[in-house]
Amino acid sequence: MTEHFANQRTIRVAIGSNGDDLVAVKTATNGTGRAAIEREVLVLTQLNHPNLVELVRTEENEESTTMVTQFAGRTTLAKVGPLDASAVARIGAALLTIVREIHDMGWVHGRLTEEHCIIGAGGRITLCALGAAHRADAALLAHEGRV
Repeated sequence: MTEHFANQRTIRVAIGSNGDDLVAVKTATNGTGRAAIEREVLVLTQLNHPNLVELVRTEENEESTTMVTQFAGRTTLAKVGPLDASAVARIGAALLTIVREIHDMGWVHGRLTEEHCIIGAGGRITLCALGAAHRADAALLAHEGRV
């Protein structure tokens, strides 16, 4: 999978291995993409939650910047076919719980879309693409009744 954005950053995502474990490998070769990966790594080193991708390592050389995370699954909400009402309710409740817990930690995902919701084993939801995540300001938390 390759992500293309309006600001011309190109990031390639592939599945690889780290010993016996599968990993997701996100690599950028241009300045804007490299900066995006570096930003996401910074967020992942500060924000830990069981339903967020887990950073394994980063690699950088003159040509590219790479972020390696634990493999969470091959399917996202964007690729899931038609669902019955109970599945929609279960997925919706899980997703809202994750978002609320992240907000309780003082963070906002920043650009959550169905492509950023990985469906793993047993239907577990893991959020990825945290490069736009940021600390929530006090006014937002107060509006949500969390302060």
